[in-house]
Amino acid sequence: MYRQHNGSRCLVGWTTLCTILLLTLSVRVTTALSAMGYFTLGRRGIRFPCAWLERDGFFDPRNNFVSKTPFVQSRSQCQGRGHCVMNWLPTNSAHALTFKLIGTDDMHDYQFQAHFCEPVYEAQHLHCTKQDGEVAFTMRQIGTWLTLSSVFCRCTQPAEITSISYIHGVKPTDIAFRGVFYEMTCAPVRECRADESCFIETPNSDGLLYGGKVMCLCPKKTFCPIYFIGKKRVPFMDSQQRITHYGLKCKRRSY
Repeated sequence: MYRQHNGSRCLVGWTTLCTILLLTLSVRVTTALSAMGYFTLGRRGIRFPCAWLERDGFFDPRNNFVSKTPFVQSRSQCQGRGHCVMNWLPTNSAHALTFKLIGTDDMHDYQFQAHFCEPVYEAQHLHCTKQDGEVAFTMRQIGTWLTLSSVFCRCTQPAEITSISYIHGVKPTDIAFRGVFYEMTCAPVRECRADESCFIETPNSDGLLYGGKVMCLCPKKTFCPIYFIGKKRVPFMDSQQRITHYGLKCKRRSY
């Protein structure tokens, strides 16, 4: 009786293990080996850059001087026939996206390039019209990485942020920046006026904030402090003293 019961337990155990193995093998996961030696999991609809480049405003703290060449960081290895170019590419390259970011003192001085193993654009992607409100591509932040989420048109100049969305609603008193999804545009972005908000968040009916819109670019020697948004949100009210939106003012740079 003991042997029969023990044998039944072993049979159940092996059956369970085989089921788990079959389920594991049936799920196809695309992985890419990063430059640091660990694997990054591919996600449906998201493309990880194979390289990250910065130029113009890059400051090299180790040598204490402004670098004369772009900063280059390998992110993952290409598979198959894909190839990752490790030098700065023209803005019309099919293997790179060139853009600018905002949020800290000198961030808008930089130009960033995300390089990809395979072409970013497909045959159906036309050149951007550069009309107001047009989105060229969207990016998603995963940890400290910006990944490509969607492409809508070909941008042949450095793209600018037009809006930022949060994955969850945040309270206006939240001191941390919760940006996850970035919409980028090829349309020209005007310079902010002295009394204008560079970034506006409109509360939902539940009172929470789910994202914001970049209204303009801060003038030279100032920046839009979205990464230091805590206690900087300025409430704007209507005639009935109801909050319509929160604005963020340009801040003077520290140097």
